[in-house]
Amino acid sequence: MLSKKFLSHGRILRIFPVNANGYLERFKLKPVVSSVKTMPHLLTAKVRPNSDQTAIQGILEDGTWKIDIAAPPEKGKANKELIRFLADRYGVPKINVEIISGHMASLKRIRITGVRSL
Repeated sequence: MLSKKFLSHGRILRIFPVNANGYLERFKLKPVVSSVKTMPHLLTAKVRPNSDQTAIQGILEDGTWKIDIAAPPEKGKANKELIRFLADRYGVPKINVEIISGHMASLKRIRITGVRSL
């Protein structure tokens, strides 16, 4: 029996017995080895709701993103549209985009997790 390491985000989780072909003996699955790391991204955004379309309009001198949102600022509709837009842009599920602060303000602090970077 050979042994193969399972990696997740650069950390060893377990060591499983595998056969000479690299398959797990019991489950007949190939081990998952990934060198891709995920890092949380934090950004500050100045959001302007009730725009014609949802788009990034630029980046201010202090690094704040200026984003137009095509949704009204009522009942969280603009926040939901912002989360949907950023999730599509970064290629992550909506659950990975979180507004940390500024839920009721135009200046928001946002955390995006699960973004793949080498």
